Amino acid sequence: MFEIESQFMKSFCFTYICFVLLVRAGSAGTVTYIYDGQDRVVSVQNGAALATYTYDAGGNLTGSALPGTVQFVGGERSTFEGVGSVTIAVERANGSDGPLSIGYATANSTATAPQDYLSTTGILNWADGETGQKSFNVSIIQDALVETPGEVMTISLSNPNPNGALAGSSYVLLKIYDQAIEIWRQLHFASPSNSGDGADLMDFDSDGLPNLLEYAFGLNPKSGISNQLPSGVFVDGKFALQFTQPAEVAGIVFGAEWSPTLLPGSWSPLPDLGSGALHYFSLPPEVRGSGFLRWKVTSH
Repeated sequence: MFEIESQFMKSFCFTYICFVLLVRAGSAGTVTYIYDGQDRVVSVQNGAALATYTYDAGGNLTGSALPGTVQFVGGERSTFEGVGSVTIAVERANGSDGPLSIGYATANSTATAPQDYLSTTGILNWADGETGQKSFNVSIIQDALVETPGEVMTISLSNPNPNGALAGSSYVLLKIYDQAIEIWRQLHFASPSNSGDGADLMDFDSDGLPNLLEYAFGLNPKSGISNQLPSGVFVDGKFALQFTQPAEVAGIVFGAEWSPTLLPGSWSPLPDLGSGALHYFSLPPEVRGSGFLRWKVTSH
C-alpha cells in the first residue's frame, strides 16, 4: 500500500502486480511508476519510499525489494576560501535491500573550476543491507580576488541505481565567500593579499599594533589613535580580560596569557571562559597577589 495525499482510494493492476492507492483528504503528492522495455513495472516511488520488482526470462514476477532512497543531507550551504575543502554528505534511508549507488558531480555557476574550486566527480556505493551516510570532499581554492558577495557552484546527484532511488532535490548550491580578513584588507589597503602594507604583521600606523590585531579587535589600521585594545576589568574580585567579537570578524582565534612577573618564558595560556562572541579570560583561581594578562590572537 502506498499513501499520498488527495481525496480517494483506488485499486489498479499491472501485469502480475496490483496496488491499492490510499489518498488522504487535504493533501497532495505524486506516485511515480517506472517501466522496462516490455512495459513491465520495475519500480514504484512514493515520496521517500521506493519498491523495485524483478522478472525471470519468461516475464514472470520473481521478487520485490525496498532498496531505499538517497538524498543530500541538508540543503544549500556556504563556506569560505581558505578552508581547504568542504564535506558533502548523502544518506541512504527507507530501505536497504540490495546494493545501491549514485553519482555525484560539481558544476560551474558564478564560481568556476579550477579558479575557485577543483572539479569533482565520483560514485557513492552502499552494500546490500547498508544504510546511513556517505560523503565526499570538494576542494576550495583561495584566490587573490575580492568577490563580493561571494560566488556559487552546484553539486548534483545523478544516475541512481536502481532507477528512482533519488529522493529530494538532485542538486544543492554551495556559496563560496572570501575570507573576512581579505575583505578588510581590500577596504583599508586596496588589496586582499597578506603582503606589503596589508600584511598581518605590518604596523602601518605605527601604534604598536600589527594589522592582525587591528582587524581582530575591529580597529582602524590607518589611525594611530585607534590603539584601544580592551583593557582589564575586575569580575568577582578577579582581574580579567573580556571582549565581544565584532560580527564582521571571522577566522580569528582569541586567546590570552598570564604571567606573575612579565619575564620572558613566564607566560602561560588561559582558557576562554566565554561563549559565542563573548571572550573572557581570568587569572587562575590559585593566583594570589599580582598577575599580568595579555591578549593573543591567531588566524586560521
